[in-house]
Amino acid sequence: MRKDKGFSILDILIFVLIIAVLVALILPKMKKDEKAENQKIAREKMTQISEAMDEYFKTAAGRIDPNAQAQETDTLAEGEEVETEEAEEDSIVITRVYTDDIEDLKEGGFLPEDFEATSPPTGRYFKLFAQDSSYYAIYDPNGHGTVLNGKKLWEED
Repeated sequence: MRKDKGFSILDILIFVLIIAVLVALILPKMKKDEKAENQKIAREKMTQISEAMDEYFKTAAGRIDPNAQAQETDTLAEGEEVETEEAEEDSIVITRVYTDDIEDLKEGGFLPEDFEATSPPTGRYFKLFAQDSSYYAIYDPNGHGTVLNGKKLWEED
C-alpha cells in the first residue's frame, strides 16, 4: 500500500483550473466597474468646466459683476419711455466671449488653480473648442462624452 505524501499533479491542475474560472468570471466585472468610474469622473470634470465656461461668459471674463446687474430693478411705470443720452466717445464696450484655454478659467478664478483638465484613465487633456460668443464644446478624447453650450450630450442617450 502506497502512502500519499503530497498533492498529485491532478490535484494541482484542478486547483489551477478553478482559480482560472473564478478570474475569468470576476475580471470583466472589475473592468466594467473601472470604466464606469472613469466615465463618471470625466463627466463630472466636463460639467465643472462647462459651469466655469458659462460663468466666464456671463461675467465677460470677470469684468462684470453678475450680482450687481441682478440687484438693479426696473423703476419705470408701464408704457413710460426712457430718455437716453448719446453714448460718450470714450465709453467702454465689454464683449462677452467664450475661451478655448483652460488656463483663462483658472486665472479668472472660475476653476481651482489645481484643477486637472485630464480624462481618466489615460490622462489625455479635454479638447475645448470656442467660437467667440456663438458656442463652445468640451470633448473627451477617451469617448466619455461631449458638452455643447452647456448641454450634456450624454444625457440624450
